Amino acid sequence: MDKSLSPQEKEAFEAKIKQSPLITKIDYVSPEEAAARLAKNFPDLEPVLRDLGTNPFPPSFEITVQERYSRSPLVDRFLESLRHEPKVRDIQFNRDWVEKVEAFGRIVRAIGVFLASILILASLLIVSNVIRLSVIARQDEISILRLVGATNNFIRFPFLIEGTVLGLLGSGVALAFLWLIIKLFPLYIGYSLGAFQQLFQLRSLNLSQALSLVLGGGIIGLLGSFSSLSRFLKI
Repeated sequence: MDKSLSPQEKEAFEAKIKQSPLITKIDYVSPEEAAARLAKNFPDLEPVLRDLGTNPFPPSFEITVQERYSRSPLVDRFLESLRHEPKVRDIQFNRDWVEKVEAFGRIVRAIGVFLASILILASLLIVSNVIRLSVIARQDEISILRLVGATNNFIRFPFLIEGTVLGLLGSGVALAFLWLIIKLFPLYIGYSLGAFQQLFQLRSLNLSQALSLVLGGGIIGLLGSFSSLSRFLKI
């Protein structure tokens, strides 16, 4: 925007933007806020900014387009209409950059699904082997239970509980490590990324996600123990 933008012109321009159904959010960035962002994201450039004596940043607006319209030609027409506004000096809409970030996100999600599948399979195998060793170590107790007339479900039940507990403990430990990574990442790595820190923000799991992770671990443990019992516990 032009540096001579008045408060009335700012409000009028903002009101016009908000009327568009393509827009979900609009934020006004003052020259002072822009300078503060530069100093925060690029601390090495702060002395240069002070040496200038004046603030070189113009006022600007940050506009968020609805995701479903991010690739629509309607956005191009809307931005073109804004270019004719008297106080507009430049418009930046990095569609190529957005598409590259979205493509990168899809690749990361695919890799995440692949790695998660491997980890789930590994967890099943680990629990299955632990239960197998437990069955072998308790052959005498199992034989005694058979002699006194214990039912098959009665014999299997402790092993199923053991596998479930192992799964719950494993997911709980994973949740604790995840919490530590989220807390320590900004301290040791995040701040060194500067302006790119926003691309690597780690968010904590909410309560429902944490419970899903723990319950998922319990289910994996239960399935692993059931698989092991069906193969190694002959009743």
